[in-house]
Amino acid sequence: AALKSGDVDVIDAVPFEYAGELSSDSKINLISKPGLQVFGIGLNQNNRILQDKTVRQALNYAIDKEAIAKVLFMGYVTPLTGPLAPNTVGSVSLTPYHVDIDKANQMLEEAGWTLKGDVREKDGEQLKFSLIVPDGMYPKDVILSETIQNQLKKVGVQVSINKVEKSTYWDQLKVPSAKTGYDMALWGYNPSHGNGQIHMESLFTSNKSAEEKPELWNFIWYQNDEVDRLLMEAKEQVLPEEFNESMRQAEEIVWGECPYIWLYSNNIISAASVDVDHVIVLPVVFTLVHRMK
Repeated sequence: AALKSGDVDVIDAVPFEYAGELSSDSKINLISKPGLQVFGIGLNQNNRILQDKTVRQALNYAIDKEAIAKVLFMGYVTPLTGPLAPNTVGSVSLTPYHVDIDKANQMLEEAGWTLKGDVREKDGEQLKFSLIVPDGMYPKDVILSETIQNQLKKVGVQVSINKVEKSTYWDQLKVPSAKTGYDMALWGYNPSHGNGQIHMESLFTSNKSAEEKPELWNFIWYQNDEVDRLLMEAKEQVLPEEFNESMRQAEEIVWGECPYIWLYSNNIISAASVDVDHVIVLPVVFTLVHRMK
């Protein structure tokens, strides 16, 4: 409202639902830039059920990322085709996990999970998970989580949502292995450096000690020695082609192992009066205004 009335010249973090209205206003320039932040549901590898790669892959096939992008976010996010946002240095495009309910059901059956009523069971145990969500930290975080909950229900997976005060969220994630009180966690990682190696290292390098808090952001306790080796190799590469090859191999492994339910990368949406020149929007969650006239 302040932008449309002329009280302010530039706004950032434009809500998705207002982007279309602003773009149709001849007095306003809407600026939408593909961002670096990626979103997903982290799958806690301390959970015995989620240690099964087939189950993790089935969860990915159960989620309609395209519908989420179109309906919830008005097309202003991009479904992931790899663990990194497309414009991140070292990113590669891989085969996406398009929604395939039949395949998800088949994979869960093959993993031994039989549908009993509304929930799958195996050896007397039900396919149930707890999902923690930082209420108000990310755009539409609670609605997104409820959407994930409903879509997983279609394949016999029951998810309970625990809304967490956003100011305490990181403290609840970064705890020693034995103290993780969640099976799934909504997470959006913003690599403001734009470096895919640092991004991958932060999220997927094995933690040194299960008795200590994660040093970086591997709060799902993912571990793969080959990924560790490849990311260290990429870190030491000088030639771009060798860096890219090491990154490609690491990304292929992580993408295939599905330690996350992969969702989308964001768009950065800002808006400015047409009378304002030279508004530069970076692909991160911070908006900087340079050389305004």
